[in-house]
Amino acid sequence: MTDRRGRGSSNVPPRRPARSDAGDGPRPFPELSRHLRGNQGVYSPNSETWLRQPASRAAGAAAVGAAKGTGNGAPARVPPRSRRKPRARRGRAAAAKVGAVLLVCVVLVGFGIAHLSVNGEPPTPTAIPSLTPTVPVLIAASPGTPTNTAVPTAPPTRTPTPTKTPTPKPTSTPSPTPTPDPRFIGKVICLDPGHGGSDRGGQRTGDAAAPAMDEAVYTLLWARALRLRLEAHGFTVVMTRTEDVDVNASERDVNGDGETGKNVKDPGLALHARLTDELQARINICNKANASLLVSLHINYFKDPKAEGYETWFSGVRNDADASKLFAEIAEDELGKQYAGAGYNAISRGANDDSYAQADVGHGGFKHYIMIGPAQEDQVTPSAMPGAIVEVGFISNDDDAAFMLSNAGRNAIVTAYEQAIVRYFVTISEEFVYGAK
Repeated sequence: MTDRRGRGSSNVPPRRPARSDAGDGPRPFPELSRHLRGNQGVYSPNSETWLRQPASRAAGAAAVGAAKGTGNGAPARVPPRSRRKPRARRGRAAAAKVGAVLLVCVVLVGFGIAHLSVNGEPPTPTAIPSLTPTVPVLIAASPGTPTNTAVPTAPPTRTPTPTKTPTPKPTSTPSPTPTPDPRFIGKVICLDPGHGGSDRGGQRTGDAAAPAMDEAVYTLLWARALRLRLEAHGFTVVMTRTEDVDVNASERDVNGDGETGKNVKDPGLALHARLTDELQARINICNKANASLLVSLHINYFKDPKAEGYETWFSGVRNDADASKLFAEIAEDELGKQYAGAGYNAISRGANDDSYAQADVGHGGFKHYIMIGPAQEDQVTPSAMPGAIVEVGFISNDDDAAFMLSNAGRNAIVTAYEQAIVRYFVTISEEFVYGAK
């Protein structure tokens, strides 16, 4: 479209904090054991087992029972009433008194015997057993209800220290890794996003038909997206520029002819020198990478807004013309397929030989496009691999521009480039094509 192109006109949840039942305070600690309830009361699962009497206490209880007339603490049985005459009652009362006195004596004698020394040694003082029961207080209850239910003092409640729950680290979900095609391993693709920097390429102002558009911007966007897709297939991709800049921004004498845009006074010749050095710098990037294919991405422009459609260009005078032509034809075919699939009825302008492009008219006097052409005057060193220039539509045409700016259009363009490159390398891997690398 312009001379800078080197050819003629034509887009966890954080973890939820632990729930607290006490406002903003620490989370309530659960019941420590079966002996503590939520109200901090005391619970005994089995009073008979839990309050089982030690042997000494059981003996004391038996002694108390004996003192009351039984060996097991039960009330003594009352003998049946005697049928003797009433005069004998006084004798019986006296006998009862004598018996009571004798019983006291027996007790005192037993108490003294218990304190006698053994083998002449002084006796060991023995604590007098208390007549107060040491067993728990019995609570009257209805039949079938356990009676030995004691109410011991509740043990002090220990306040537990809440355990800090570690926050798990988010686990990223890995993206699926594409499987490269062995046929594409080692194949280097050189992508040349047309124009950039001081050279904006074709431009249009925004209107009711389509927004404003800048060729240098969109060729770079498409090349970036294309690069990712090609690398997923296994290709190695290099780009002549990755930003919206001039490749030869310092305006060096890249081709070695002694002329640059700075040291030439004539405006026309200065433009010629600057254009040659810029395109030579891009060619050198492709050659240094030992690329197998060069693809130069462009958008067409013409003063008549009725001009529309897509086209591709190759150089028919080079030794690798057959391979270049093959790729140009495949690219032209893929553009048609992808546009139709996106619902855009675009016009194909064909795959063309740059020998008939009249590239010299207004483009520095070159007869062939610099990026894909043969060695030319002014010491131009050509690319060392097959390649083609791809014009995906006219920026000056309202319909073409509106489609290229749409999401469907952008995807169709990038997919067409991707499929064309894949098809080209599949073809040359299956059949011999002169000049292919």
